[in-house]
Amino acid sequence: DPGLLMEAHYAPICSQVHRGNFAESWKHFELARQYEDLDRCKALAPHTGQNSAITHRVCAAHARWPLGYPDQARQLTREAVRIAEGLNDPFSLAHGTNHASWVIGFCGDAAEMEPLVQRTLKITVEQSFVFWAATGHVAQSHLWNLQGRFKESIENCRLGMQAFRATGAELHMCYG
Repeated sequence: DPGLLMEAHYAPICSQVHRGNFAESWKHFELARQYEDLDRCKALAPHTGQNSAITHRVCAAHARWPLGYPDQARQLTREAVRIAEGLNDPFSLAHGTNHASWVIGFCGDAAEMEPLVQRTLKITVEQSFVFWAATGHVAQSHLWNLQGRFKESIENCRLGMQAFRATGAELHMCYG
């Protein structure tokens, strides 16, 4: 089943980014892309807990930026958000905007990052997405840091990390 082959590539796309193996992550993104079908991604999402059209792109964006392709990283995040906007799925939209804000922030673009952070926080409050709210606050801290709002940034980051730890998640703890 091509859909399951596409889904199977998510684990190495994501895990290799978190291990710092960005080229390996990108390789799996390119393989997954061969099988991608937006309708199939939408149909499989209730079974996997995420829409791979979005998750593949945001993880691949995290891989492209450190490899020296910030424009490709930005484009991938924009694609992820555009796809999420067409789904009527608040979780996918929060996931897409959150990761997009990180990548855009890594590229140093506070102007493009700000509406993504605001949108993420709005959705996460409305939908009670505690995990994405916590990481959204960390992204907001990064934004404020880019804007020179250092004191606010530090306190907000502490609160975001405290909320993140309260979720029990550990994957992104390299930040704190």
